[in-house]
Amino acid sequence: MCREAWFSECIFENMFELDGVFITKQAHNEYKGETYPFQKLKCVVSTKNIKNASFDVVFEFFDADSGQLVSEGYQTIVYASKTKKIQRLEHHILNRIKQYQKAA
Repeated sequence: MCREAWFSECIFENMFELDGVFITKQAHNEYKGETYPFQKLKCVVSTKNIKNASFDVVFEFFDADSGQLVSEGYQTIVYASKTKKIQRLEHHILNRIKQYQKAA
């Protein structure tokens, strides 16, 4: 949910209008603290490892009340043509992705 909201609100409103598609190449998540049903969480989304045809979307989940980090992870995303051939990110999309780059 956080990834899709970030893509549509921050990168491109209607993903179906793009000339290409975003494919998840790899995903990883590490749990840092216990969570429980109906707990309110806050998700912070950023990017890193930005290249011509790929980038990582970084997710940090915090307990909304205490601010404690409960989970962090990333997805490596590759941009491809609609026929699934890897291609360069469109310039305007790449610029938007860079706006969310996590400081090293």
